[in-house]
Amino acid sequence: MSTDASQPTDAPPAQRTTRSGGLSAGRLITWAIIAILAGVAGIEATAKFGYEGTLGKLEKLDFSGNEGGIAAADIDAVISGWTHRTTDTNGQVSVNWVSLVKDYGVTLIPEPGQADRFGSYETSGAAGLIDEAPSMPEGFKPGALPPNPTAGPPADGSSLGNALKVPAPPGLKTSPLQSPDAKPDAKPDAKPDAKPD
Repeated sequence: MSTDASQPTDAPPAQRTTRSGGLSAGRLITWAIIAILAGVAGIEATAKFGYEGTLGKLEKLDFSGNEGGIAAADIDAVISGWTHRTTDTNGQVSVNWVSLVKDYGVTLIPEPGQADRFGSYETSGAAGLIDEAPSMPEGFKPGALPPNPTAGPPADGSSLGNALKVPAPPGLKTSPLQSPDAKPDAKPDAKPDAKPD
């Protein structure tokens, strides 16, 4: 008798469960959040790379070495990315990169007496920055300077004196170091397992 004849032939085929509704609401919300985050990351990357690329190209234009300023057309050629520009009453042109998180911007300062020529630029965070030392707290007294490491003792250690001797903390009993196998009443030169002759 063969093994094929022992199995019933009228068994129902494997049933598959399918959804008739398509995507669930939770899955749609997840994909919408992913799409929004990808869009924000794309906009931020475009703004950051456009701003940094433009700053690098503006530095190469050498505003300080050009006495008559740099033409607006030359500056327009180096500005990259998705920007919007505004001009104030003093003729300063603010170029801002479209961003949702950070402020990327450059302000072009016009050359006095020159139409459509710019003599310098500032970045958005540069105005008002002053390099000054931080103040010390009230009543702070600085200690003595540490010794000069290049003026150390000679290499042979002859002038170290008591520099390497560290006093024991108060209340700590000190004893000479002993090996863990040593017996307190044994002589230090005697071997513990030595047999007398």
